[in-house]
Amino acid sequence: MQVNAVFQLSDTGFKRLKSATGETQAPTAVPRRLAGVLADAVHLPWLPDGTQITFAAQKQGIRKRGIRAGRFVLARCVVCIIILGLAAVTANAGTIHVDDDAPNDPVHGDPTISDPDEDGTPEHPFDAIQKGIDAATNGDTVLVATGVYTGEGNKDLDVGSMSIALRSANGSDDCIIDCEGSGRGFYFRSGTTSVLDGFTITNCTAYYGGGILCEASEPTIRNCVITNNTATYGGGICVRNFSSPTISNCRMTANEAGQAGGGVYCANECFMTISECDIYENVAMDWSTYGHAEGGGVACENNTLAKPQILNCRIRANRVLGGSAARGGGVALRNTDATIADSSITENEAQAGHNAFGGGIDVRASNPHIVNCTIAGNTAHAPNDYYSPRSGDGGGISGLGGNPTIINCRITLNWAMTNGGGISFYGDPYNESVPRITSCTFADNHVESESGTGGAVYIADNCDARIVNSILWGNSAPQGVEIACADGPNLAVSFNDVRGGTDWLYVEEDCTLDWGLGNIDVNPRFAGAQNGNYRLLPESPCIDAGDNTAVLEDIIDLDGDGDTAERTPLDLDRTARFVDDCQTPDTGNPDPPEYLDIVDMGAYEHDRVDADEDGIVDLIDFADYQVCYTGDIPGLVDGCERFDSDCDDDVDLVDFSALLSATTGPR
Repeated sequence: MQVNAVFQLSDTGFKRLKSATGETQAPTAVPRRLAGVLADAVHLPWLPDGTQITFAAQKQGIRKRGIRAGRFVLARCVVCIIILGLAAVTANAGTIHVDDDAPNDPVHGDPTISDPDEDGTPEHPFDAIQKGIDAATNGDTVLVATGVYTGEGNKDLDVGSMSIALRSANGSDDCIIDCEGSGRGFYFRSGTTSVLDGFTITNCTAYYGGGILCEASEPTIRNCVITNNTATYGGGICVRNFSSPTISNCRMTANEAGQAGGGVYCANECFMTISECDIYENVAMDWSTYGHAEGGGVACENNTLAKPQILNCRIRANRVLGGSAARGGGVALRNTDATIADSSITENEAQAGHNAFGGGIDVRASNPHIVNCTIAGNTAHAPNDYYSPRSGDGGGISGLGGNPTIINCRITLNWAMTNGGGISFYGDPYNESVPRITSCTFADNHVESESGTGGAVYIADNCDARIVNSILWGNSAPQGVEIACADGPNLAVSFNDVRGGTDWLYVEEDCTLDWGLGNIDVNPRFAGAQNGNYRLLPESPCIDAGDNTAVLEDIIDLDGDGDTAERTPLDLDRTARFVDDCQTPDTGNPDPPEYLDIVDMGAYEHDRVDADEDGIVDLIDFADYQVCYTGDIPGLVDGCERFDSDCDDDVDLVDFSALLSATTGPR
């Protein structure tokens, strides 16, 4: 037997329109806000016999509990329920209040002794967060007042499959969830798209995700501080099994993982997006004799279909420590095709008893896009195995297999024990790897050991690598101060500024080196390398010296115009990449008709309107422009040539437009 029940929602509640036996009854009133039936049927075949259904309604944003839309016993087969105005229930979602220090709470800070009249209203708020969650329905907001929330009902918080918003009243500094060393902060399970906004989550512990666990869910986590939590995987946050969380404007700091992901761990086809976050001073550590640890800041594995994204983040001073091996002080990627863009990965460390890889980033069998990133001051070392051939590889980036693409990155001041002060990459022994390095600046990286190789870049084994439009200058290693090639790879180098040229390369006999067109060996004239400024001065030989045909596609859509087939249009400063400096002779390779203006070598495109040559276009340059302005009258004052962007012997409004487009402000 099939049982049908149709209800209509009015301002006074639900009214039955059809009886359980199927007899149609005319409605006694037409609702003021609702009309029509949402769907022919909602099928609930999984409900067992005897299940009772109770609907709840709301009126003008006030939550009304206990309204029974109808109670009936389900029979076998398919049950069809048609509810008029179901969407209106969500649209009129209410707010449930939580405050552990409310006036009517008999014992402040103790959720086990409560206001007898607590109902989630402002006058009688719940004193535990889980109570507020349990009273919520889809679309509700649980608003949590200022306070430190501890004890029962304030940890292992679970929204179930509901989609609600959990918000603090006054931000993360004033709303703290303290697990006191036992239990997890939040659990987002399958189906939820809930929002978590403005909490500090601390002193929590679990196997997966000390602070937060996302399991097959799509929560939005923003404006939160996740600090001093521990787990085996994901000390701060763990994202698993087809989850797609959006994590923004959060701080993950001082968390610890026993295996992987001190700050964040992401595994098993998760489309995780982390943006505008600070991930710093986290640790992934297994210091046992045979211990392996990955990702002091972030660790991602087994995400080749769903591609995690790390955007506009600062990943700093994280550590990965392994008794035997350690990978990725800042970020570790294994079988993961991630995007890391517009981010800084700095001062991270990989340290191991025997083999340490990737002080900044470690890549294993992955195809990441690393674009517009600063990778600086990272270290990879293994002090207990100083003379091992791989005891500390890739101060900035280390890779084994896969096809990483690295574009517009500044890779500077990194340190490795044995190979690749900037980058160390080993090909997959079974499948040829194809790493691509384009428009990057390598400077002041260092390899320490007496037999170490590749101050900037070390390439080895079964790979076909290419370096183009880049600057490799001022790096150091006992062999191959800029580039080293060993154990059989193919390496193509073209349109680069490489200190020492071919004379200072380290190339083993079984390495195939293609030293192509456009390479130079001339001081690139950095604006202020001693102060970390690797932009170009006006007299740099790297200006208009690149190869336009080698600029890769804008696959991550840096400029947000929806065109991913165009060539990467911006530089590391997010200013235009294809810019002609009319006062510098073109020595590079154009690609007419669309790409006539030749790109510069390195991560930064030069701005000639930078009057004070500090690598920054700001108000000082505007002041100098005003002095140089001539209008349409030809004739330039000495020192004003830099503002004549079109080389027509005047400084006019056309040049002012060029100045505006190049403006960066202070950095």
